[in-house]
Amino acid sequence: MSPIAPMSLDQFNQQVLACQDEAFTLAFSILGDEGLACELVQTAILRVYAHRGDDGNNIPVKILQGVILMGRQVRPARTRGTAEEIPGWDLLERCEQEALLLVDWLGKTYHDTALILNSSERDVARNIAFGRCKLTRGFTP
Repeated sequence: MSPIAPMSLDQFNQQVLACQDEAFTLAFSILGDEGLACELVQTAILRVYAHRGDDGNNIPVKILQGVILMGRQVRPARTRGTAEEIPGWDLLERCEQEALLLVDWLGKTYHDTALILNSSERDVARNIAFGRCKLTRGFTP
């Protein structure tokens, strides 16, 4: 068995380019601020690059994970983005918001969402169902 060759900078950059729009959309949806979203995505990419080692697998998943984790820490008290567009968004739990952003806004599968959120597909499905139900209840008397 031959050793795995380290990932080149060009290979890393190709994977980053493939997911940077999604990472920014996710960061902006969480933070509601374009400047903060740019900084968060840039920091997530730098952290993934610094810790990539020889493992070039799942760079997009690792970047989206970084955006989610840092977004939890940086999140301002009142977001402008998603909260203004979707009535009742602020009433959802954070896990429901994250799952809905990944599945409904970015089009990720439950499997990919589970990888990004480091949870099970069953938890993702439950959070999606609860979140959708809560949002729907807000529109009915």
